[in-house]
Amino acid sequence: MENNPYVFSNFTEDELKLLKKCKAKTKPDESIYSHSYRCYNLSAKILEKFFISKSVIEYEKIKIELDIIKDICAFHVLLHDLGKSDSRFQDKIDGRTKSCPPHALLSLEKAKEKLIERTKNYDISEEQKKLLIYISLLSIASHHSDYHRDIYKKNEHEPAYQILKEIVNHLDELKYPNYYISPEIKFLYIFFNGVLRMSDWISSGNLEIKNLFFENHIELSKRIKLYLKLKNFSLYDHQKYFKTNFNCGFMRLPTGDGKTETALLANFPINKVIYTLPTVTTVESMRHRFEECFYKENVSFSHHLLFLSLYDEGRLNEEILHQYSMKKIVVTTIDKVLLSLMNYRHYPMLQMGLNNSYLIIDEIHSYSPYTLSLILNGLEYLKRYHNTKILVMSATLPKIIENELIKRIGAEELIDKKIVEERYKGKRKVNLRKDFIEEDIESNTKNILEMFKKGKKVLVVLNTVNKAKKIYEILKNENNLKWGDEIFLIHSRFNHDDKKEKNNFLEKLKQNKDKKGFVLIATQIVEVSLDIDFDVMFTEVSPFDSLVQRCGRVNRKGKKGACDVFLFSPERELPYKREQIEATKKILSNFKLETEMDFLTANDEYYNDIEDFYRKEFDKKPLEDFKGIERSNFGEELTRTRESFITLPVIPTGENNEIYTKVKEYVNILDNLSSYKKDKKLEINRFVLGNIVEVPIYVAKGDLKVKAVDQEIWDKFGVIFINATYNSETGIISKKQGGIIF
Repeated sequence: MENNPYVFSNFTEDELKLLKKCKAKTKPDESIYSHSYRCYNLSAKILEKFFISKSVIEYEKIKIELDIIKDICAFHVLLHDLGKSDSRFQDKIDGRTKSCPPHALLSLEKAKEKLIERTKNYDISEEQKKLLIYISLLSIASHHSDYHRDIYKKNEHEPAYQILKEIVNHLDELKYPNYYISPEIKFLYIFFNGVLRMSDWISSGNLEIKNLFFENHIELSKRIKLYLKLKNFSLYDHQKYFKTNFNCGFMRLPTGDGKTETALLANFPINKVIYTLPTVTTVESMRHRFEECFYKENVSFSHHLLFLSLYDEGRLNEEILHQYSMKKIVVTTIDKVLLSLMNYRHYPMLQMGLNNSYLIIDEIHSYSPYTLSLILNGLEYLKRYHNTKILVMSATLPKIIENELIKRIGAEELIDKKIVEERYKGKRKVNLRKDFIEEDIESNTKNILEMFKKGKKVLVVLNTVNKAKKIYEILKNENNLKWGDEIFLIHSRFNHDDKKEKNNFLEKLKQNKDKKGFVLIATQIVEVSLDIDFDVMFTEVSPFDSLVQRCGRVNRKGKKGACDVFLFSPERELPYKREQIEATKKILSNFKLETEMDFLTANDEYYNDIEDFYRKEFDKKPLEDFKGIERSNFGEELTRTRESFITLPVIPTGENNEIYTKVKEYVNILDNLSSYKKDKKLEINRFVLGNIVEVPIYVAKGDLKVKAVDQEIWDKFGVIFINATYNSETGIISKKQGGIIF
């Protein structure tokens, strides 16, 4: 540590003695000097990995050489914990007092002094120096707690709080004449704060950088090729034509043609792979595949049920690694990426995880127009400011999205169009049977039963949960079919524990090669990445792209000839728009399926018919609502409430209020539980989270009156109880009378 005197050249001997004497942390003990120097060295390595665009460096209010920016960034990392030398913090860390002002705030006075000294010799203007100093100080102040206007308000008596006010006032001055911080200055803050947090967390967690970032440009493709070889698979001919070096691209391939493996053949220098999918179920399935290919130590995953997954696998000690993408392969839901662009919790660090990385957006067709608008707007930002490599893919990628990708990010098709068309023209996996398209599926259950008796694996897809449950009850009860052995129901209104069990069941079903008949009743949740091969399907008409995805669950490998898909009229449009169903029926009226290329052609026709439905969202710039630096929870509300239905996490009270009573007991246990009983607290939280069901708000409210307000449960767990029973076979069952218990 003594070999690089330049690092601490701004410090006196007495200051260095104090930093070596004072603790930064305990268990194990580490001095401020040691921790700070380690973070500084880490930041230097991290800075080699990260990208700053010319538009930032050359912005009129910045115009600072890259080497100077990086030098100050590393130096501010060195200063981030100076506040820990305050006697009040040392008293707290040694147990002599229980509280003290936040050390990040206490660091500002000394850090400001050192930054002023450091910038004296830079050949830049005073305004440029001031900008670097204030960005550095704001980053230090917010390296644990995200910045917001009232940060450290209760410590306003501290002298350091006046420095924080200076910073905020200066940033406010920089807003004129546009009344918001420019994206270039905002990026500079994100860059500094992301590097600081990452350096601090790597140091504190004793992590190694080589496990967080790819070391060379061939590591990714080399590993996937080795994995395929070990599995005795060889590349398809079309995969050999995949363009492996690109900036932004799109890919469409038929289901079963290996889109995922193809995407991982990319061959360019990147920090990470961030692979996004629409649902928790698809993330869980994909991360298991990636863990097999790249090993668990290299794969992180993230979704809103992360706690449950890690708890059940005995890996809760890894929670931070997964929450903040601290591995080289990341599998996550798209909302996690979008929220990092919408100033959500710890957004600077999460954004920097996308810097110089490879973002793959799978199943792009499955998102609503508003979410697509957010994604497209986000891709523009990531390409410009983070140099993110981008691949968007789907089996049914429509022209309207392709054109937006070309216009916004200069995306190119990564497999020659002729080769792709040959793949689609060479396949015909299904026959679309329109014999019953004007009839209700309920009047045709005898046909479903007939296929089951012939030993077929039958998929029945309904547009609503209520209809799925109704058809399930008819088939099971009137024909004495055995649950789990001959018939099964899956939809979105099961609790988190049962969803997990059902996904495990479906994985086992995939391995089942016997000739015994089986019926799976489902909603549209089967459309995305369900890798199960059915022999026949009965489905209600849905939007055309959705219908194509449903067809992709039948005869997936194309080895059974052309399997029948029977179409039926839905009772009503919900959960879709009337225009979507009408446009689909219009196309189906004249549709003839000879090859899967016909699906693509008709899909483009469908999107042309409803273009206005998408265009009114595409013309917006939704991320412009998040121009400031302050943390915001608005993005999470927006992604939840702008979809077809607002959903609420609820827990059914259960038969005779058994679940509600159990949670009430747990509240009393927690109130009297010693702070040392961490395992019991985790067990209780596990129980509560496992019983949550996501339901549309109209299900939770309906015409029911509020029955009671239980503030104790709300304060402890933040959950809503709905007056309903529940079973693992059919899910949540509303009672005829009752209401919501908060």
